[in-house]
Amino acid sequence: MSEEESQPKPKSKQKPKQKHIPKEKKKSLIERWNEEMNLIEQKTGIKGIYVVIGLIVCIFLVYKNIFDTVITNLVGTFYPAFMTIKSIEKKDDSEEKYWLTYWAVFGFFILIDMFSPIIVKFIPFYLIFKIIFLIWLFLPGTNGCKFFYNKVVKKILIRYENEWDKYFHKVGINMRNNSNRANINNNIERTSTINKTMLDRSTTSNNDFVEEKEEDENNESND
Repeated sequence: MSEEESQPKPKSKQKPKQKHIPKEKKKSLIERWNEEMNLIEQKTGIKGIYVVIGLIVCIFLVYKNIFDTVITNLVGTFYPAFMTIKSIEKKDDSEEKYWLTYWAVFGFFILIDMFSPIIVKFIPFYLIFKIIFLIWLFLPGTNGCKFFYNKVVKKILIRYENEWDKYFHKVGINMRNNSNRANINNNIERTSTINKTMLDRSTTSNNDFVEEKEEDENNESND
């Protein structure tokens, strides 16, 4: 036998068997729908189906141009404001952060909405898109406000944060200077008014004194 054949062959390392993790079954649409309805009911205290029906009615009214602007603004503010107050009263940090995120996105969207008269010319059903977008932002199951904040608002804020800080700092200084100037002008006007009043009073008293003296002299001459 040769030396190579006599040497024991190294044992091949056996790979540890990986535990088979069963894949989660995809939930059916009905199961996802029921979860969403239960989540809405937990958050609002109102049956989820009633909330959905109300939102569908609002979308339909906006589509028919019936109080479209009023309904859109109410949908975007009333329910989120109600839930924000509830989260503050419950002192739930996660809920407060969620709704704080919503209002940050809502404020960002309002800046865009200022140009809605121009946007409507290019997007005929702008208000319908707007109300659907707002509903997507605040519905508990969608987490739309978190998604939009992380993907859009946060990136824009980080990119232009320094420029905005400088701008708001200048605005604050100008407002403070204007306030100081207004206070100085008010003090000057108040002082001049007081001086004028005192001068008028002294003039009036001097005139009264002169008239009394003349009357006394006339009386003495008549006597």
